[in-house]
Amino acid sequence: NLETGLYLCHSCSKKGNAYQFAETMKHPTPSKWIDDGHNQSPYPKNGKRTTKIDLWNKAKEYQKNLTADWIKESKRAMGMLVGEDKQGRLTFPYFDEDGDVVGIKHHKGKNGESPYWEGDGACKWYGLHLLKGFDRNKPLYMCEGERDCLRWLSLGHQATTGSAGAGSIPTDMKPISGFREYITIYDNDNAGKVGIKKLAERLFIEA
Repeated sequence: NLETGLYLCHSCSKKGNAYQFAETMKHPTPSKWIDDGHNQSPYPKNGKRTTKIDLWNKAKEYQKNLTADWIKESKRAMGMLVGEDKQGRLTFPYFDEDGDVVGIKHHKGKNGESPYWEGDGACKWYGLHLLKGFDRNKPLYMCEGERDCLRWLSLGHQATTGSAGAGSIPTDMKPISGFREYITIYDNDNAGKVGIKKLAERLFIEA
């Protein structure tokens, strides 16, 4: 991260400064990275943590509460920092293209309570930091919800979903543009059917 001088691996969760990264990567002279400005604090001078750092730490704390076995057994889901809050709701961090957590979605409650957000709750693509690395010559699976998306990712497929249900599509279509094929996998109910039609029309025009 050029703003903080810190690194983070979304697979194994290791993190640190540039010197520690150089050591991890067995760079022959890691000390060259100590005094060149890459070991700055991730916090501003007023001592307050930035929103991104706070959300990242919150996501890690939620992950410690996780009781869903199928998610804990998935390296991909763990790398996406899926967790669980004190009310038993699954939490899904949303990343920007650089891999920073910009929002955390708390899934609907067991009694039907509506989802809510910490941070940026605008409609966006799930796994935005993964999308830019996907192979455009392979299909992109368009799912209805984070749990379905995680299952497809765990099976080795390229997948994403919008953050606000079947009827909502993020404004910015660029992150999902250019794929050879789009495969939509929505629920077989009225909302899913309407959502698929709406998405297909947007993909035809913009992607």
